[in-house]
Amino acid sequence: MFVLYLCSEKNAHKLDAVTEDLGIALHRFPGQYSLIQLVGSGYQTVSGLLPNAAYLAIDAACITDEDMEFVSGLESIEMVHDVRIILISEGEKRAALLSRAARAGFINIVSASSAEEEQTELRLCIEGEGMTRQQAQRYIVDEKDEQRSQEDDKTRAIGVCGVIHRTGVTTLALQMAAYLQGKGKNACLIEANDHGHIATIAEAYQMEKGADGALDCGGLALYPACMPSFRPKRAYDAVCYDFGMLEETAPEILAKCDAQIVCGGVKPWESYWLPLLFDCADKFRNLHFIFAFVPRDDQDDVRHMMEKYADRCYFTPYAPGLFDGQACAQIFEHILAQKPKGKRFKREKE
Repeated sequence: MFVLYLCSEKNAHKLDAVTEDLGIALHRFPGQYSLIQLVGSGYQTVSGLLPNAAYLAIDAACITDEDMEFVSGLESIEMVHDVRIILISEGEKRAALLSRAARAGFINIVSASSAEEEQTELRLCIEGEGMTRQQAQRYIVDEKDEQRSQEDDKTRAIGVCGVIHRTGVTTLALQMAAYLQGKGKNACLIEANDHGHIATIAEAYQMEKGADGALDCGGLALYPACMPSFRPKRAYDAVCYDFGMLEETAPEILAKCDAQIVCGGVKPWESYWLPLLFDCADKFRNLHFIFAFVPRDDQDDVRHMMEKYADRCYFTPYAPGLFDGQACAQIFEHILAQKPKGKRFKREKE
């Protein structure tokens, strides 16, 4: 009898104490998984152990499937294997998923925020008959609340581009990612162009590259020189895309982002491009304009020039710090508070 544990790296040791105390063997497999692929005989080592496991513990943080596919995968596993499934989601971070799972009959759920309560819930799920349906009832929410919670769980994508070169796109994208990280979000930056700025920054700051190609900047992941369609393997709360110049960016890719930010200036060679942008602005769902180095006395004139976009026009303070998430915090907060129209960004599966 053993526990098969699919987990993220950071949660790899959550079951150590309780399994040792109960005298149950533990086979842990840190990584990223799709339950749909697991059912289809993906991940050979895990699939080979699953038929003999008494318990399958799943850390929700390591699963790449969206909620509906996640629960469908659980149902498929239960149909094929005689195994007790334990779902672990720290602090009810994915309330919509937990509600769907409980509604589908998966009642062994661990969501406690404190370590002590978590161990109590883990023991309850493993010992005897496990949790009761009555105990799992607390996870089931109204379907409207479930849908709203599921929207909150999705990755937010912010696309940043410039009307021309040297308008502060990379700096602003880095500052936005740092701002989100400072707000407790698991954020990353993707350099979706071939300018090579992130590689230069990484060399200057002596950053280490991880197995997935991400550079580690104090916990903030930076993906250098990627194709615009690139999606990271890791799950993030927010992804900031540095698209470089607007004319280098495919409009349909930029339009898929939850927010589109265009960096510009008011010098003649910078403002020349704005009327051309207005012609295609309706294609974008949540468009914002950020100007740098505009004298305060000129800002009202610029807003007048921006016409119907005046309320989405911002002027940055002097903020040269690459990872300064606070200098433009009020601007970022206002942009992220706007609700985009249409279909949201969706992280692609492996």
